[in-house]
Amino acid sequence: MKKIICFGDSNTFGITPQGGRFNANERWPTLLETLLNQTTTSKQFHVIEQGQPNRTLVHNPPFHGDKSGLRYFKNCLLDHQPDLALIMLGTNDLKRKFCLDASEIASGLNALIIASLALQPALKVLIICPPPILEVGSYAQIYLGGAVKSLALESAYQAVAKELNCAFFAASSVVNSCPIEGIHWSAKQHTQLAQALVKVVIELCQHKF
Repeated sequence: MKKIICFGDSNTFGITPQGGRFNANERWPTLLETLLNQTTTSKQFHVIEQGQPNRTLVHNPPFHGDKSGLRYFKNCLLDHQPDLALIMLGTNDLKRKFCLDASEIASGLNALIIASLALQPALKVLIICPPPILEVGSYAQIYLGGAVKSLALESAYQAVAKELNCAFFAASSVVNSCPIEGIHWSAKQHTQLAQALVKVVIELCQHKF
């Protein structure tokens, strides 16, 4: 059985634009596992959800404990020993208080992956660039200036993927952030991401890297 870990923030955890949490069968990691196992005659894929609201690549948000991806991901690898890691982070790093640009956020991603591969050299990594955000609603001031920066993440993440020989997928090809709230996704977006990732994940698990 192939073990796949989905490591991300609130959009991997399944926070809704209304502030609740989607049911397991609505969240993209769970949907991905279901769809992957529908391609086989027996259950050959186990997807592990590791989404955490406010998780970052670079800094720990004040008052939110240890939310740094780098610090937590090592424990995830030791606990689960996955064959493949799907990493989708960077949205929280766009918050105005962090004053980070796309290249600095990408450097945090680079450090996360290098540390992970040092711990588990055979790990395959799929970098998923989160879709651009919108500066609207209650998050507008929190993410002031972040919308433009989010547009630059894709090319910065592609460069990291090329440098570290990781696979890359742009979530923006199938997902749009909520037009009213600006950060999180509808259930339909979760479904579309899961559907789009099936072929990518199967190819990676078959060593077509």
